[in-house]
Amino acid sequence: MTINRKGQLPERAVSDKSIVMKKVYILAVALSLIVVSCRIRNGINHLFGFNFHRHGTTHIIENINNESTEIEYSGNFVFREDETGIKHMSPGSYLDYRSDDRRMMVELTHGGSKIGYELYDGSTRLPMNEEGRNFIAAAVRKMIAMGIFAEERAAQLYHVGGDSLVLSKIPELTSDQAKITYAGYLLQKNTLNSEEMTVILKEVGKSSSDIEKEQLLVKVPVQALDSPSTAKAYLEIIGSINSDIEKEQALGHITAHRLTDEQYAGALSVINSIQSDIQKEQALTALLDKSDAPDTCFDPLLITIGHINSDIEKSNVLKALFQKDIRPAAHWIALIRTVSQVNSDINKDDLLIEVSKRMPRTPEVQEAYITAAKTINSQQDYARVVSAVK
Repeated sequence: MTINRKGQLPERAVSDKSIVMKKVYILAVALSLIVVSCRIRNGINHLFGFNFHRHGTTHIIENINNESTEIEYSGNFVFREDETGIKHMSPGSYLDYRSDDRRMMVELTHGGSKIGYELYDGSTRLPMNEEGRNFIAAAVRKMIAMGIFAEERAAQLYHVGGDSLVLSKIPELTSDQAKITYAGYLLQKNTLNSEEMTVILKEVGKSSSDIEKEQLLVKVPVQALDSPSTAKAYLEIIGSINSDIEKEQALGHITAHRLTDEQYAGALSVINSIQSDIQKEQALTALLDKSDAPDTCFDPLLITIGHINSDIEKSNVLKALFQKDIRPAAHWIALIRTVSQVNSDINKDDLLIEVSKRMPRTPEVQEAYITAAKTINSQQDYARVVSAVK
């Protein structure tokens, strides 16, 4: 491909441009039907970003701080380890990279035996000198940061420098998905020490996607959560998740094994931030299934249960708590008071009768029980509850 005498881009470049313009027009029409809002993330003003696939071609448009980047490619390619160019391209593949007025087109030449570059600054073709090579390197670094072939790049880095090299490259990535991909690759290797695991979790915590956070968190090896710093970072990330569903699912991964007192308190704090009664019930019953509430967490546990609005979900959690080995009389008194907060007489009736089978028969506990029974409106149900402790 060459520039013609009129200084125009080659025929293929013009053709490619027409295709791109058609695609952009279609996207513009679609976007006119929805509200698009700008958002600030990691100190960068992301005006828009598209990533779509069509007929085996991937097309990415990104505009960051008034710097426009447009990438279209087909096939697979591998970047050089030193990020100065492309090391390998699959047969029939091509790359068209544009950054503002600059453009780089790459494809196989000489019957597929060599990788050919064509570089342009506006309509002026750039020679393969130091300036041209610097442009290629800058374009490669940009594409790596955007997450082009992120999994392949993570594997390449791991082969060169192991966990530490991959880990050191994560902060350089501008794509949340790329960060998640790099982190997920390392988690699959299961060779990270607790310090490295904590660093990864803190980087993942910067992601704006709840789904991506949850998908990565559930890949963290359970044994890694034995580290206090790792478990703390893990719970902090869960707390930053907005979606109740993803929050509850990620929490289930850490509550699937016995927690320390500090971890239990952290888990309760996260559960308390869940808005959905259903997800809150599921999270609490999962927590109670594996760990007994430490004495220091018993009252916070009851407060969290008390924040459940639905009597059905609240009753289910209380029944799960009844199965635990509760010994101090003060805990039983506090538990009975929580039961008295249930609105439905039917649910309160059943819960108090269940309590009567397990509670210690001390005067203080029995007094709390009778006080709770008096909150039942139905005289018949009240009499049945009181008779259960006589």
